[in-house]
Parts: sequence; C-alpha cells; structure tokens
Amino acid sequence: MSNPSPVRSVIMFNGPPGCGKDFVTATMKEVMTDMGTAVHHHEVKNRLINLTCLIHDISREEWDQSYHHPTKDMPRIKLGGLTMRQALIHVSETVIKPNFGQNYFGRAAGKSLKDGVNLFSDGGFEPEIREVMNAVGRDNFLLVRVHPLIDGELKGFEGSGDSRGYVMCDDIPSVDVVNDYTWSFVHATIDGIAELMERHEERCEEAGRNDLIIPVIHQMSKASADLVNRDPGLQD
Repeated sequence: MSNPSPVRSVIMFNGPPGCGKDFVTATMKEVMTDMGTAVHHHEVKNRLINLTCLIHDISREEWDQSYHHPTKDMPRIKLGGLTMRQALIHVSETVIKPNFGQNYFGRAAGKSLKDGVNLFSDGGFEPEIREVMNAVGRDNFLLVRVHPLIDGELKGFEGSGDSRGYVMCDDIPSVDVVNDYTWSFVHATIDGIAELMERHEERCEEAGRNDLIIPVIHQMSKASADLVNRDPGLQD
C-alpha cells in the first residue's frame, strides 16, 4: 500500500436506490464548501458508465440525459434490449470483473481522489470499497450505510434490481444512519462525518500539517442546525 496523503479523506455512502445517497452527498458538499473545505463528488461507477457508453456507442451526454429520465428503467434498443441498469451490470459482472478483477472499479476510483474531502454517493461492493479506503488509509475513511425507513419498516436492497448490497466488515470504519425522510437523517449523517473529521484533524496535527481539511470541527454541529431551513427532497 502506498503512503496515503494526510490531506485526503473519503466518505462513501452505501444503500439501496432511493435511500437518499445523492441528496445527502449534495448536502454534505454544500455544507463543507460553505465552511471553506475542498470537497469533491465522485461515483465509483463513473468508469463503468464510460465503458458501457463506449461498448454501446453512446455518448456520455446522451447517457446522462436518459439516466435522469423517468424512462431509465425501460429496455433500450441501443443497449441491445437491456435497461440502463442491466447494461451496467452486464458490463461490470460479465465483461470487466472476470477479466480485470473484482476490484477494478475500486482501483480506478482510488486514482481519481483529490486533496480535500472526497464524497462517493454509490459505494456497494467490498473489493471496491477496500481499494478506495487503502488509497487514503483507514483513519481517513468512513462508510455511511443508509437504511431507508418506509411505512414504518426498514428497507434494504431486496427487490431493488441493484446487484450491490450493504457492506459490513469490522475493519472498515462505518456508521449506520436511518433515513426517515426528515432532517434527522441529515443530522445523524453529519454527526458520523464529524467523528471522521476529528480523527483526521488529529492525524494532521501529529504529522505537523497546518492545511487541515476541516479547520473548525465544531462548525459541523452548527451546520446541522442550520439545515432545518433548507428544502428536503431526500431521495436519490
């Protein structure tokens, strides 16, 4: 393992479709940016999408427009009769991983990291998560498992059509938060992230660095309180 940079941290969200990963990622980026922090939004599947577009001769612009359209789960002629999700799964599980390894997309994601806080809104496979964690070091990594609460019941990946699942490993720093589609979800997420930032600050101080990612940790609690005035929209 290479020596990780002490000015890079990763926060990765793990949960089924519709659990709020994209929303909370965007919210965290806004909060941290307002605090003067360098924040970068990534997706582990970015390389996968690019490869799928290349294989099916589709531009990334056309893919992105279609993926955020209500018809994204319909079979498409350009994808050989597959839905967009099915096309991604096929390229990932049939084309890439058998030939290049289960951690291929994690290696690519690890190489994409930048100085500052790197937010991933789509963590889902253990080998990929480990690659990203190793790129920054365990002390600078946090996996946030998001559990949606719908009609009084916690929902998981079952029946979602998503081949990913919850990653639960003792050696991967993680926290579980419940999305009840109120602001308590965001507050709980911020609390978990604040713990990571505190650990990171301690590491930077030990290394004699003065370019800390989060200069004032306690501002996270203030940011959490201020969020109640923002418009929810807690689904991805």
